[in-house]
Amino acid sequence: MKKQKKITVGVLVSGIMDDFTRIICKGVMKAARRRGVNLVIFPAKYVDRDVSDNLDLRYEYQYGTILSYARAQNLDAIVAAAGCIGCFSTAERMLELMGQYEGIP
Repeated sequence: MKKQKKITVGVLVSGIMDDFTRIICKGVMKAARRRGVNLVIFPAKYVDRDVSDNLDLRYEYQYGTILSYARAQNLDAIVAAAGCIGCFSTAERMLELMGQYEGIP
């Protein structure tokens, strides 16, 4: 009997250090375990955040590069916490960003 491929779901979140995001991650991990789904969490931080006045955060923009790994050839579905990732951005910019995942449920 042929073994069925496990579904892989990507979860785009703002980071993994704040309480809200940890709650999201714990919830999706629990649901993925229950359903036998592979899960990949992409901690992208914040799109368009201005960190020019905070030297401790000056390299946070690099977290956004992880979003380039969320592709149809790697994932069967995506769950995006767009309101968290885009809390420093505009709705138009977030629609543009989410547009790169068009065709992925």
